[in-house]
Amino acid sequence: MANKEYLKTTPIKAEQFDGSSEMLKKYKIEPSKDRYLAKIGWYLIKARRDKISFKIGDYITTDIEGEHWPIKKEIFERTYEELPAIPKHVAEYIEAAKNGETDLDEPVNVWGAMEGAAYFDQSDSTVTNWFSTHGNEFARAWLDGYRIEEDKDVS
Repeated sequence: MANKEYLKTTPIKAEQFDGSSEMLKKYKIEPSKDRYLAKIGWYLIKARRDKISFKIGDYITTDIEGEHWPIKKEIFERTYEELPAIPKHVAEYIEAAKNGETDLDEPVNVWGAMEGAAYFDQSDSTVTNWFSTHGNEFARAWLDGYRIEEDKDVS
């Protein structure tokens, strides 16, 4: 049987650990108990079964169950990509299309949503104009999720 390839499909929350007292408190992080490791900037965070060591610059992630765990900076940056930032009006159109709040005849998928906005007047022209030059971001936002960036240029 051939190996299959899989893609992680659930967005996670993450932030880069900076050693600040706010992050120490927020994630219940403590300096390493090993004096040498503590001296060179290693920390411990409680994970499901044990404490895991990591250092400043690594990422603290939060899974869908609210558990925190560290990922080395190099691995995190090769594995994860930030969700696309889209204007609020594009996000509103995506949600309306996904919730069936359009009068498109076809089942709404990413292509149907783009086609509906472009040809069947399902959105205002600012949405159509935006995704005519941001098609990949629109598709990623539809499929993977998004974050709203209010100040983003809509042209």
